[in-house]
Amino acid sequence: MRAILVEDDADLRRRTREVLTRLGYVSIDGDDLDNVIGIFLQWSKAPPPALLVVDVALPGPMDGIDVLCGVRKARIERDWWPEDHTPAIVVTSGIYKETHGVAEIIRKNRAVFLPKPYTSEQLSTAIEEAQRAATEWGSLSEIKTVSPPRSDAAAADDAPLSG
Repeated sequence: MRAILVEDDADLRRRTREVLTRLGYVSIDGDDLDNVIGIFLQWSKAPPPALLVVDVALPGPMDGIDVLCGVRKARIERDWWPEDHTPAIVVTSGIYKETHGVAEIIRKNRAVFLPKPYTSEQLSTAIEEAQRAATEWGSLSEIKTVSPPRSDAAAADDAPLSG
């Protein structure tokens, strides 16, 4: 399975890529959309990516919200993703929570919001939720969020991927 990861924090990007690899994804990644967009378009000619993990706040003229809107447009117009394929989308952010209109855009685009910092377990859970949301495209009625890190002993075994 293919995944696209866009994260401007190099350490978090590396750790997230490691989790994606353990989950069976082959990923391309970069720190902004300009660095990833060429491969993104090349991949569109082959089987499209099954997963997008995108930070909301990115350097450059486009951000994670632009990605969401672009995926929705491509899906609706069927000019990129096949009719029977919708990618799972996980949107991450340490700045935006459910403000600035971000929650509404995420909800409308059937994505899952994952607040930073997050653990590998929370990333895995978010990906599972996003896969369900992609499968149920058009029927998911509310935003899916992943809980903040737990404070119990089990959380100690799964340290945050970002600090």
